[in-house]
Amino acid sequence: MINVTVQHNTAEGGPEDTGTSDFFLGGPAFGGGIASSGSLTLQDCTIQANQIFGVYPGTDVFGGGLSVTGGTATLTNVTLTSNTAQAGPGSSAYGGGLYVENATISLHNVSVTANVAKAGKLPSYTGDPRVGIGGGLYIDPSAVVYLDAITQAHIRHNHASTSNNDVFGTDILAP
Repeated sequence: MINVTVQHNTAEGGPEDTGTSDFFLGGPAFGGGIASSGSLTLQDCTIQANQIFGVYPGTDVFGGGLSVTGGTATLTNVTLTSNTAQAGPGSSAYGGGLYVENATISLHNVSVTANVAKAGKLPSYTGDPRVGIGGGLYIDPSAVVYLDAITQAHIRHNHASTSNNDVFGTDILAP
């Protein structure tokens, strides 16, 4: 996509049959603005004010603005701002702006600001605490993420309810 604005979208995690009586837990939800598992190129784009919500208990959410869960992605001159990943009751949120797993992604001149990853209230049904991690960017250990120096300097002012307000995970400085 070139010169596109993706804004004001909402994605919700739905019920998932656990197979154990009539009790339903929420299934995971990916990408409030865009969810990709193939090949994605964004150039001169804005991903702004998108939301992903966990409506049901157990609904973990991944990527308020953008979720890349496989394949490759290249982002050039992109702004990810004011996106929200809000987990369901007893659930976790990963990556308010961007969530990456099982993928290779390169970010060049990208700004990631004012995004939020917020854990659901209450502990999980197993009693474990829930988390909101990586307000700006959540990098799963299965991902390879290249950030140029400009991008590294422009990942700021994000919020995560538990830890790593701006970036969670390991990135590689791109030439």
